[in-house]
Amino acid sequence: MIMIQKDKRKRANRKLERVIIRIGGMWNICNGTLTLFFYSPYVRNNLFQNLNASTKGLNYLTENLSSFVMIYSFFFIVLGVLNLYLSTKLKETIAVKIPIWIVLVGMFSYLLVDIISALAYLSAGVLSLSKNKMYKLAVN
Repeated sequence: MIMIQKDKRKRANRKLERVIIRIGGMWNICNGTLTLFFYSPYVRNNLFQNLNASTKGLNYLTENLSSFVMIYSFFFIVLGVLNLYLSTKLKETIAVKIPIWIVLVGMFSYLLVDIISALAYLSAGVLSLSKNKMYKLAVN
């Protein structure tokens, strides 16, 4: 009987963290999609409009910059899909690896000046880690 009560006390309600992580994941997918379909063609076609035979070297710069923007947008889409998947794996128990990953993604988003996903991931990660600490102290 005591073992059952301990298990019930170990369970954490992770609904708020899952919702915040899903918001961040959907924002990453939207951000990557907008970058891929709107900003990438702009970089390819309109960034250097005054290209002629004497400025041929800038054409290579345009292609490289366009490739970078496309890789950057695919990275955001993959990161959003991965975080949506991880939000489903965040179960009602004490989790350690997923909240640490979410905090790292939040710090990385902050470095990339993606404020919306940085706020979402950092708040969800800190909230999840603090709930872990609270439930560990409650069990002991």
